[in-house]
Amino acid sequence: MGGHDELHPHLFRVVFVSSNATTKRSTAFIYNSATFQRIKVATTEMSSVIDGRQNVLIGQILYWHLISHGIVVFNLDTNELHEILVPADALDDVHEANLSIVVPKKGGTGLIAVSGYILQLWTLHNYTLGASTWDLHKIVMLDLCVV
Repeated sequence: MGGHDELHPHLFRVVFVSSNATTKRSTAFIYNSATFQRIKVATTEMSSVIDGRQNVLIGQILYWHLISHGIVVFNLDTNELHEILVPADALDDVHEANLSIVVPKKGGTGLIAVSGYILQLWTLHNYTLGASTWDLHKIVMLDLCVV
């Protein structure tokens, strides 16, 4: 078996985001396999904590669901960490909805919200730190799709 030198062609980074329910702050760390070090790169306030579902990578941006009405966003290029609120009109009760972050056909970032037999596809039109604009792209009545 060889040493660590054999691993250098396969360098990688791992992003960790931790949430503190008491302080409502999230912190992003990056582990770099070249240096074998973990570095804290960003900390910010969040409305809630990460809910434990897997993250989603779209382009150079990682997304995590929050327990509340938000999504944690980490930009791999800039190391910025912030929160995007899900659309206020995403179903009657977003807590009862099943939310999934997706890539729409035309690219970008999307959100599928399913509650009962209603599916909504939202696309993130624009966001800046602290504000986001979502467009309702499609509504599918799932009970009408069943034969």
